[in-house]
Amino acid sequence: QQQQQQQQQQHCLEAFIFYKMAVGIFFSALLLLAGVAAVLDVAYPSTMWQRTPSARMQQSGRNGYFCVDNRCVCYVFVYLTVDCSYTRLKYIPALPANVSELLFNGNELRSEMLTENFFVNASTIRVLDISFNNLTYIPRGVFSPIPNLGWLFINENHITYDDIARLLSLPSLRNLSAFGCDLGPLPSDVFGNIDSNIEGLSLSTNRINPLNLTELLPLKHLKIVYLCQNGFDTLVIDNPIGLVELHVSSNALNSFPSTCMNGTSLFPKLKRLFLSSNGMKELDSHNICLPEVEYLDLGENSVAIIGEGMFSDENFPSLKYLHFQNNMGSFYLNKNKFSNTKLTVLLLDNDNIQFGDVIRVSSDAFANCTSLTWLSLDGNSFEDVDGERFHQLLGHLPLTYLSMKRCQMSSIFEDTFVQLSGLIMLDLSKNRITNIPDRAFDLHPHLTDLSLSQNTISVVRETTFSESTRTQFAKLLLGYNPFVCSCDLLWFRAWLASNRSLFYEFEFLDPPQYNCSNIPGKMVENFTMVQQACLLSQEASIQVTVILSLTFFVFTVASLLFRYRWHLRLILYEAFRGKSNIRQQHLMAGNFTYDVFVSYASEDLPWVREHLMPELEDRLGLRLCVHERDFIPGNNIVDNIVECVQSSKKILMVFSKDFVRSQWCQFELTYSMNHVMDYDDALILVCVDDVVSRDMTAA
Repeated sequence: QQQQQQQQQQHCLEAFIFYKMAVGIFFSALLLLAGVAAVLDVAYPSTMWQRTPSARMQQSGRNGYFCVDNRCVCYVFVYLTVDCSYTRLKYIPALPANVSELLFNGNELRSEMLTENFFVNASTIRVLDISFNNLTYIPRGVFSPIPNLGWLFINENHITYDDIARLLSLPSLRNLSAFGCDLGPLPSDVFGNIDSNIEGLSLSTNRINPLNLTELLPLKHLKIVYLCQNGFDTLVIDNPIGLVELHVSSNALNSFPSTCMNGTSLFPKLKRLFLSSNGMKELDSHNICLPEVEYLDLGENSVAIIGEGMFSDENFPSLKYLHFQNNMGSFYLNKNKFSNTKLTVLLLDNDNIQFGDVIRVSSDAFANCTSLTWLSLDGNSFEDVDGERFHQLLGHLPLTYLSMKRCQMSSIFEDTFVQLSGLIMLDLSKNRITNIPDRAFDLHPHLTDLSLSQNTISVVRETTFSESTRTQFAKLLLGYNPFVCSCDLLWFRAWLASNRSLFYEFEFLDPPQYNCSNIPGKMVENFTMVQQACLLSQEASIQVTVILSLTFFVFTVASLLFRYRWHLRLILYEAFRGKSNIRQQHLMAGNFTYDVFVSYASEDLPWVREHLMPELEDRLGLRLCVHERDFIPGNNIVDNIVECVQSSKKILMVFSKDFVRSQWCQFELTYSMNHVMDYDDALILVCVDDVVSRDMTAA
């Protein structure tokens, strides 16, 4: 808070010193950019206000030169300025003949030093700054050697209201700044007996609490007053005052001050009113009579309630510029909330407005803003706003400038801004936009400045902007996006390299902004690719790769299926041949003598003895049923076959040419097939030689 107060204090001081530039020239230029032909009523020479304190320092550093016996610095901005600040000089040295401004700050002067001849060597100056000198009073007649003194700055000294009154009586003085002099509350009738030509007065940071503006009424020519950071919570005035500009920022006003008395305006000539940083919580739309106010600053308050018709033509018939930024409250944007047919510039930055919330934000919030050409919505949320709602909110406005930085936008569509055909400048930086749709900005014939920097855009195609759109751009800022340097970006790389001034806000001052996200340390304009690698588009390359991969995969699978087709058939057979438990019950209930019944032709007995029996009996330990060894002598051969098959767990057929020719083998095969089918089992076949199909029976 202390840092913010210091910033506000510095702002108020600089604003008073240079109000013509900050309010006159800047505001006129702003309205001109917004398409409004307006000339503000400022009664002072424009040459006095075309710089700021920082500009003074720059001029001193760039164009300044030592002068006055190398004790001071001289520089020319519009006129000659001699800066002898903080040099510990206790007298005014001989100055150049054509000097117009003397800066004599922080030289530890004492009031006793300010004799009638102290400023004899500065008789030609028009502007004098003796701030920060610990002066306790201003001697009478000390400024008499300066007949044309029009501006006097005595900030941060320890003077009194008596000194202020004497200074205001100087015939030539038009503007006085007594910032931070710890003056205290305004005494009654403090300026009642003086004749003053003063037009601008700054009494900011002086503990003027309470404040009664009626005490300023004797200053008949007063037009501009700065009363920032005084701590008052009420703005009291008993009679109309002819102020043109009033600064009461950074005080403790809880609500909008009353500006009417019996239906008559207390500020009939006021054009610019500054009420920022007052902690206002409510804006009451009643008792407002400000017929000439064009500029209204309500930024950095805590507004939660905005009265119905607060900014209407009835309350502000001349309002053109409304500053409503950085509000810490949470208010509803109802229908016609900012309805004013004269309003040209509206700043709503960082107000925590959720434009996707249809309850808190009406789609007609900007209805009847028929002259609104400049709109800034930075730092609010458009996260859940689709194209239709966007058109309802803003589509009817005659905007030429639209700023939507940091609005949490993740996408834009081809028709998002189609209704805003009059746009000249559009700022969409610092969002989460991933893609620029083709032709999204081709229907904006006046669009010259477009910023999409600091989004998540990876590629800009040749079709993104038409040729005519590319030609009309004066600035196209796309920096700090995660560009993917590939074939698709080669066209943009060439455009960027050939027209750097278009893509940089300040071509020779800006750091590298266009970098490859996929190639660390590589700038977009410096990356290259082999031409042959880009013969196919990325989409075509992906399609070819997918097709080839699928073809290879299908070929590999088909080869494996063919190679292991019999294994697969066996696996499938085992998997699907039956799910009953007949075989399991048969194995558990049966009293088996043999593990395997061997069916073979007598001609194959040598093979059985030499190969099969050693393998199954000797090595695996199975019990085999073999005709010659295990059939019971004297029994019928059919009975032997039946008993041996039923006494064996499995049946093995030694398949050969002799087997298919043997009648008994055919009987064993037929019986065995019936047996295995009855018990949901399978035969084991061993083929010892090739069999001609004509020798085979149906079984």
